[in-house]
Amino acid sequence: MEVGRDLRRFAPVAYGVGLVGLVLAGAWFAVVRRPDMTVWAGLGAGVLGLALGVALDPGRVRAFLRGRQARYGLNALLLSLAVTGVVGVVNYLVYLNPPRLDLTEDQAFSLAPETLRVLRDLEQPVHILGFYTPELADARDNARPLLEEYRRRSDGMVTYAFVDPISDPVQAERYGVNRAGTLVVVVDDSWERVLAAREQDITTAIVRLTVSGQRKVAFLVGHGERDISEAGDAGYSRLRESLEAKGYVVETLSLLARGEVPEDVNAVVVAGPRQPLSPEEVAALGRYVSAGGGLLVMAEPSAVTEIDPTSDPLAAYLEETWLIRLRDDVVIDLNSTIQLAAIARRYGDHPITQGLGTLASYFPVARSVQVLPLPEGAFSPSRTALAVTEDLTWGETDLQALLEGRPVDFDPEQDLQGPVVLAVAAEDERGARVVVFGDSDFGSNREFVNLANGDLLVNAVDWVARQESLIDLTPKPRVTRFVTPPSLEALAVIFVVTVVLIPGGVLGLGVATWMRRRRRG
Repeated sequence: MEVGRDLRRFAPVAYGVGLVGLVLAGAWFAVVRRPDMTVWAGLGAGVLGLALGVALDPGRVRAFLRGRQARYGLNALLLSLAVTGVVGVVNYLVYLNPPRLDLTEDQAFSLAPETLRVLRDLEQPVHILGFYTPELADARDNARPLLEEYRRRSDGMVTYAFVDPISDPVQAERYGVNRAGTLVVVVDDSWERVLAAREQDITTAIVRLTVSGQRKVAFLVGHGERDISEAGDAGYSRLRESLEAKGYVVETLSLLARGEVPEDVNAVVVAGPRQPLSPEEVAALGRYVSAGGGLLVMAEPSAVTEIDPTSDPLAAYLEETWLIRLRDDVVIDLNSTIQLAAIARRYGDHPITQGLGTLASYFPVARSVQVLPLPEGAFSPSRTALAVTEDLTWGETDLQALLEGRPVDFDPEQDLQGPVVLAVAAEDERGARVVVFGDSDFGSNREFVNLANGDLLVNAVDWVARQESLIDLTPKPRVTRFVTPPSLEALAVIFVVTVVLIPGGVLGLGVATWMRRRRRG
């Protein structure tokens, strides 16, 4: 009997060891999120301690189970299990059918009415691929609610998935994705890259890929221009494939044979001619543009062509009509590892450059493009410098020295001091649009996929063809709220009330209740 009493004294210790083991096991599992040896050891110690406590003092356990506290405890346990079950079922149903409420005052997380109409009228499935590396997990998580809203509001006609371009380079290569954070909207065999997860861009891409109607881009031929069918480094087949993937019909155009630009052409591209255009061809382009057409010119420096800069009809048209001068120089960039490859890290505020961010573009052997001042009292055309070099650059006019490989230095009397403009976009009061680049090498197959080159060029085609934004979304008014932090005194009061008084009062009330019941017997 004495031995039994001695052993019963150790029952509380066993219970304590068991509870500590269970608590430690649960805490460690919450940290590591996996059942490792420490978790199993804690569970074993907990179960063993509780079992040992029961074995050492079974009489107390029987008395507890027969007493009033056990009945109350069992009722509380059953009630807790019932509440937990109800909450679990409700959570499971909500998980299967998640409701979504946008309680923000400006409806920042709701799709615009125009987007909802586009989704309601969808007749073809749309799949959106988001290319995010693990380093861009935050950007991916920020894009997920928007893409989920497209899926939900389209009744499943729009689906999406995320792809790691590092672990799945085949997908990235297939869609020409050369930087993480790009979205690709896919409809059947057509697709379009979207540079950022913005509703305007995603909806515009869906409209372009699903709305019927031919969009045509014509590349001028007959003067040694870039060949859109050539797959070699110097060809333009990558640009053609990208435009065709977006739904464009891409063809060639000879003004020498036709004399006029067809009315169904949305944009004409003059890609690096080696011979000058005739005055009649330039006049035909002028008539087309003045009627609301779009023109994209990529002009190489005269040193690498057979065009006389003093009698170039195309350069004269751009300067006289659009006040854009193609300077007879070659840009030298001391910031570049190859000084004849000018780098543009600065972009103008324009639809063409939206989404390029801090990604640079570069132009091998480029000429500078100068924006001339408007005549006094004139408001048109408006011109925007699209791509601009950094300092330590200039437009070198001693082309003979460059051709002979002799070193050149900046001449303040002849050369154009940097920063130097490499591309300009212009629009007049009639809505005619022109984009001028001082280089065509940047769009070749070899350079198209590098940095921002391809995106910049495709965006320029979209803009002159009036395809940059096919839908105007209802603007959402931004509501700015300012929160004034409380003073130190107020923070002290909040701390005392919430951390000391309220918990202390609850604890004191519990202790007082326990002591009163204990005195009553």
